Amino acid sequence: MKLRILLWALGRMMLRASKKNADFKKLAGDSVYQLMTSDGGVVRHYAFSEGGALTAPAPHPKPACTITFRDARYGFSVLTSKDKNAFLEGLRRNDIAIDGGLHLLMKFQKLAGMLRGGRRPALEASGPIGFVGAGFIGAPMARSLMRAGFAVKVSDTSPAALGNIARDGAIACASLADMAGCRAVIVMVNNMAQVNQVVDGLCAALPKDTAMPIIVMSTVSPDDVRELRGRMDAAGRKSLQLMDAPVSGAPMLAEAGKLSIMAGGDREAFDAILPILQAMGDPEKIFHMGPLGSGEAIKLVNNIIGLAMGLIVCESMDLGVRKGMDPDLMARVINESTGKNFLTDQWPFTKMMFEAMLGDTTYNAKEALFVTGSKDLETAKKWAEKSGIKIRSADDALGQIRALDGDEVTAIVKRLLKKG
Repeated sequence: MKLRILLWALGRMMLRASKKNADFKKLAGDSVYQLMTSDGGVVRHYAFSEGGALTAPAPHPKPACTITFRDARYGFSVLTSKDKNAFLEGLRRNDIAIDGGLHLLMKFQKLAGMLRGGRRPALEASGPIGFVGAGFIGAPMARSLMRAGFAVKVSDTSPAALGNIARDGAIACASLADMAGCRAVIVMVNNMAQVNQVVDGLCAALPKDTAMPIIVMSTVSPDDVRELRGRMDAAGRKSLQLMDAPVSGAPMLAEAGKLSIMAGGDREAFDAILPILQAMGDPEKIFHMGPLGSGEAIKLVNNIIGLAMGLIVCESMDLGVRKGMDPDLMARVINESTGKNFLTDQWPFTKMMFEAMLGDTTYNAKEALFVTGSKDLETAKKWAEKSGIKIRSADDALGQIRALDGDEVTAIVKRLLKKG
């Protein structure tokens, strides 16, 4: 009964928002969401269209996204929990199932978040956060900042990405000069050439007396970050602090503000930006690693392991599927065996990431993951080779990536999702 009442109340709030909140109505678009229990004893759908919104305590014939809870008591406890990890933990344990894909779940989360009102804490008084790079990971990171109460100014070379994040509430910037007055600027672009272009642009565009942290959250070489600091000093921009703080985690964790963050730079500067990092990352997974470049160093070590392991897992589980085994059952067995890894341990999240790769059209996520993965491995190799160290596992992973083509990746993912 409690879950039924809660879902009814949620429906009333959504109906009201669809009438009075133009941003809510625009984001909802034409879509149908459904919440229910696994036995079908409790179910309610929420249908949005240009003509308005409808909700009913009955199954919908064609829901775009269905969220299924283990039972009514558990569903009520999750939806009313003060634990921010409750929903994610339910997905990980298979107590919550999602049918419809990661992007639709993210959209429903944003709609639910808008019901809490547009209040902004006093964080804005200390200045907005600048954010350069609203891509596959950057966009949900920027949204996490906004949900935490920060005003966010965003710059991106992609008009589509900029338009999308602006619809979510960010302030679109026509140029880097618009970042003047920000509390800090986050750089979340793909490679060091782009990092240099952004930071050089900021140095040229911002007033000479500007003092703010520039936080490089891209995965790049520690040596290149330190070299950038030297060029900034030589250009007379010592008042612009430079921090490196690369992240680890899937888009869903970025959306939930639960990324792992590894920071390098002055300790006092780290303490000053910690509230910003905590809006995007799990407080228990934010680490100060040491001087500038230390965050990038551990991220490269992590990515060699993560990318090599990810390739092995996908190829091995695909073998099992092609030999007649069920991928969900395989993940359960592996998690109780010596092959347990980050992909199988979070198998529901992994499947959502795979769905996003198949369905994404804005950022071309599938290619981005492989292009970016190759870039990270090449960066790690060059960083190691400067000290005469050879990383054979990075060479092996690069060889695997280069041997795969887009069609083959799609086929593997579909088989692991039981779609082919």
